Amino acid sequence: MHDVDLHGDPELELPWLDDGEGELAAPERRQLAQAVLAAVVRGTAIRDPNRLTNLVFHLHHPDRDLSARLDPKREAVLARQWRELQEQLVRPALAGGGTTAPTTTTAPTTTSGRWPWGRRVLLVGDSHTHGAFGIELARLITAAGGTVQREAKIGSAVNYWLPRLPELLRTHSPDVVIVALGANMRGYPSASGTSRWIRRAVEAIARERPSARRIWIGPPRERKDSDATLAAFDRIIRDGLDGDTRFVASDRHTPAYVGRDGVHYDAGPARAWAQGVFAELLR
Repeated sequence: MHDVDLHGDPELELPWLDDGEGELAAPERRQLAQAVLAAVVRGTAIRDPNRLTNLVFHLHHPDRDLSARLDPKREAVLARQWRELQEQLVRPALAGGGTTAPTTTTAPTTTSGRWPWGRRVLLVGDSHTHGAFGIELARLITAAGGTVQREAKIGSAVNYWLPRLPELLRTHSPDVVIVALGANMRGYPSASGTSRWIRRAVEAIARERPSARRIWIGPPRERKDSDATLAAFDRIIRDGLDGDTRFVASDRHTPAYVGRDGVHYDAGPARAWAQGVFAELLR
């Protein structure tokens, strides 16, 4: 835990946690942390992920002295929880502008164009899909007439989803499956091996749900990317796809990286990325 004293920060001070009454169960603390985090991100200018993680960690451990650093060796469990809270709660909240990610999107709003790919949509992805990009894409598809089941796992790649895809496909019987994976596969040492993982995912979808149409959305530009490096990885993805799977490259929809950690996008640019992808899918 980074050395930030939240008790001395008037924007984050939480005196109501210090009375020692009404102990919350772990799921309730997590729900409370999500609600407080969303309110802070929406209502203040605080965007430091370490500072916000300290706040969330304090909600789980209100008796701990926040001015003391965690010892990663002596307090390995707590240090791991701090990192998990940052990845699972804080970064998605920052990416989504303080919104939480619903699993299913069903409430339509107005949009131009109707969704041509089939009403029931299964959207599978990583932290981008968990955050503002996935939220906005699901909203747009829903507004155009679809019903979206959004399944996202932070830090995930194809190998995480392969054993889970059959059950998801049987449960939701989608008319179209949209896969937005690849950002966490860019460091794989073998291009052909990466393509084979992608091919296995496509084959799993086709085998379990042969009638479903398939779309694969490529990852966005990272801070370190040139046009050539992103295009090279898109070719690796394409090599794993079959002729019946539509590929949407994200390069034209993320012309410049706008974010903080080099990978994830701020909420506005992430929504613009989703809007560009959606518009391409309507054509």
